[in-house]
Amino acid sequence: MGGAVGLMAIDKAPEIKAVVSESSYASLAEMALQLFRMPLLNYPMAYLIGFWANLFLGIDLRDVSPAENIRNTTLPILITHSSTDAVVPFSQAKTLQQALVNNPRAEFWFNEEFAHGQLGPDYQSRVRNFFQKNL
Repeated sequence: MGGAVGLMAIDKAPEIKAVVSESSYASLAEMALQLFRMPLLNYPMAYLIGFWANLFLGIDLRDVSPAENIRNTTLPILITHSSTDAVVPFSQAKTLQQALVNNPRAEFWFNEEFAHGQLGPDYQSRVRNFFQKNL
């Protein structure tokens, strides 16, 4: 959830000058649907999650959308994601990419080798180069 939190915090924390987001979801409501990969049960389960989030936390899942939050930003953002991620579907990364289509400072590092949370051998150098270039 860290990548999504970073993307959601952009407009709330002016001290943020750049974001690296790893394996983030684009929409919590969509993620709730994709989390339960059981035909016919995913919709009722997602509804219950949304109901409980609203009841106990006062949160509407549809309002938790990093993709919508970053749509108009020009901050440098590096999105990393693996197409083989079994936790957060790669389609979520593609949604984030589409939301950043008008951001010339957005960068994407998509790979096909790693599981959710796994980092490649060149991860540190890529992130360091991103921050050196943008800060």
